[in-house]
Amino acid sequence: MSTLQSMVDSAITGGTIKLPSDIEEAVTVPTGKALVFDLDSHTWSAPDGATPLTINDGAFARLLNGRMRSVDQPCIRVGLKNSATMAEAVLESSLELFGSAHSCVFLGRYGHLDTSADMTATNAAFCVAGNGSEPYFDSSCIVRGGTLKASDDAKHQSVAIYWPQRGNLYIKGGNISGDTGVEVRAGEVVITGGSIKATGTYSLTANGS
Repeated sequence: MSTLQSMVDSAITGGTIKLPSDIEEAVTVPTGKALVFDLDSHTWSAPDGATPLTINDGAFARLLNGRMRSVDQPCIRVGLKNSATMAEAVLESSLELFGSAHSCVFLGRYGHLDTSADMTATNAAFCVAGNGSEPYFDSSCIVRGGTLKASDDAKHQSVAIYWPQRGNLYIKGGNISGDTGVEVRAGEVVITGGSIKATGTYSLTANGS
């Protein structure tokens, strides 16, 4: 039986891959390839501790029409540590992401995300996250719509969008909520639409990072 990775490897750039069924597999879009993933109402996951989809630098993926799930790793990793060129992901409104203990989408260096998808993050996960160290700088994100909700657990404060890196975050729409809706430590943030709701207890206590 053909694996999803083999379908990606053999696909023509600009082509569409339609999931034939629910799939549990970690897949990488290689540098230089642009693909559309139509989940066709199926669920795409990977074994716990693995990322269902990694988009290498210099690659592009558009995803729609289904669900993605992950535990302990992102559902989608856009770009890598020390990437040399941009990796891009476009998430349509017909896509749902469920991340636990890490993130729904993680941005590497030069990673770019354009999203209208619904995201649910649990167990101290983020809906969208980056990393504040230099090898992950210069990422960007446009939130156009969707519901991005981070749910608290007993030990950690939930954060829907965690933006610690140098880069640009544009919030143009969507409903964003968590104990903290958006946590910003670096970069530039421009908000022109949507809603951001923080449900946690207000505090001025530094968290040590």
